Amino acid sequence: MIAIAPPTQPAPTSRLAVPSITEGLAGLAARVSPSVVQVGQRGGGNGAGIVWRSDGIIVTNRHVVREDRVDVWTHDGRHFTGIVASRHPDRDVAVVKVAAEGLPAVEVGDSATVRPGQLAVAIGHPVGYKAAAALGIVVASGQAATPDGPVTGDWIQTDVTLLPGNSGGPLLDAAGRVIGVNTMVQG
Repeated sequence: MIAIAPPTQPAPTSRLAVPSITEGLAGLAARVSPSVVQVGQRGGGNGAGIVWRSDGIIVTNRHVVREDRVDVWTHDGRHFTGIVASRHPDRDVAVVKVAAEGLPAVEVGDSATVRPGQLAVAIGHPVGYKAAAALGIVVASGQAATPDGPVTGDWIQTDVTLLPGNSGGPLLDAAGRVIGVNTMVQG
């Protein structure tokens, strides 16, 4: 038997690390949430959208906006009728225009610099929650696992739990910059 002696000094602990990380993430979610809108239409397609520009340009998923007109609700409760300006089917992205000025636009990051292991935060409106945040890490960048096998390209795969209503919302880095658009499709 080998005896193991306890260390002479206890291992240093940081009592500030966890609370400061927690407060930082909560602050990030509170700061970005006003830039996340709810997008919906009759017959389904409810999800989130990102205020891309303050003059009413919103980015969301194509599968969220099946019709040419959609309802958009801002964080402060205002309602707009949005017109789908464009769709990109290969990327599942759509652009919606609403008649508004002064909307709180997001800060856009650089998805090309994303690396596996980085923190990622998703904000959306899942299952009736308003501006819900979910935390995870980047699993892969530049590739994604699909039912048809792996694909390469401008994809970011995370372990963030997404629910119906998260689609179209922002994927954020730890500084609160948008690095992707969340996609959650039920098969």
